[in-house]
Amino acid sequence: MGCRCPQLEQAVTSSGGDKKLLLVLNKIDLVPKENLEKWLNYLKKEFPTIAFKSATLMKDKTMQEQFTKRRARVDLSRTTERFGSKCLLKLLQDHVRTQNKAIQVGVVGFPNVGKSSIINSLKGVRACNVGLTRGVTKSMQIVHIDKQTKILDSPSIIADPSNNALALALRRIIDTEESGSADVLEGVDAILNHCSKQQVMMQYSIPDFSNTEEFLTLLAQKRGMLKKGGVPDVENIAKILLCDWTGAKISYHSTPPGSHQPPPYLTEDKIAKMQECFNLKNLEEENNNTVQGRTDTNALQPLRVVVVVLMGDLEWKSSWGS
Repeated sequence: MGCRCPQLEQAVTSSGGDKKLLLVLNKIDLVPKENLEKWLNYLKKEFPTIAFKSATLMKDKTMQEQFTKRRARVDLSRTTERFGSKCLLKLLQDHVRTQNKAIQVGVVGFPNVGKSSIINSLKGVRACNVGLTRGVTKSMQIVHIDKQTKILDSPSIIADPSNNALALALRRIIDTEESGSADVLEGVDAILNHCSKQQVMMQYSIPDFSNTEEFLTLLAQKRGMLKKGGVPDVENIAKILLCDWTGAKISYHSTPPGSHQPPPYLTEDKIAKMQECFNLKNLEEENNNTVQGRTDTNALQPLRVVVVVLMGDLEWKSSWGS
């Protein structure tokens, strides 16, 4: 799963204090149910994991207030098709009761995993800006969910550019505006090597191809993207393909390993500490309801992992400032 960040997880689990780490498995509508169930069963052995689908038609706060004043008939929570938000809210509220104090929640992850959309779904209105492009969230913002819970919306984690092309592509790190043509082409090559060739051919209505360059040439010709002299504009069509990948238009999803092997930084004691204070049985029931409540899809994309860090006020100030 390319969008997990072991360095972040290790930093949280090794920092001491009462911090808790939850995994939010976002965009669950983009994978088959069977694949989702396998990932939930795999990840829950390490951290409490919530199946989630963010709202897609969220109203901003001003519009929501106007609807409330006019007693609009439309139920916003139904029209936005959220899954998992009640479950995550309940986990946060249960933790508040267990700690008997207010909590602060950091929502962190790589670009385009849905951090801001998760916060909007919890809040019930559009409190944070969202978008498909990288870096929509440019500064930290505190969102108050209720009197006892405030959430920090923060800019994305920056991946080490020395990572291989596949890792960068899976994490939506390659910037189509700033990256050189070699990086873009390498990213496209990594994507095509991990997608079904037949699905790609059917999706873009192109004949068989032997390599990435031939694929991009055929696609550029089909779409009329030609440079002077009728030369296919391979570089720009490659950028379009990367945008399609970011926008979940290309089918691909990964499967968990056959056997579970926790990362070296996760000892049994640390796993137990991260899971204590949570009703894991209820969480599993809620996840099962979420899985059964969604419809299957043909648009297959990797699940996105968002890390949710729960901490007390002093830990919040030491980690994020006032």
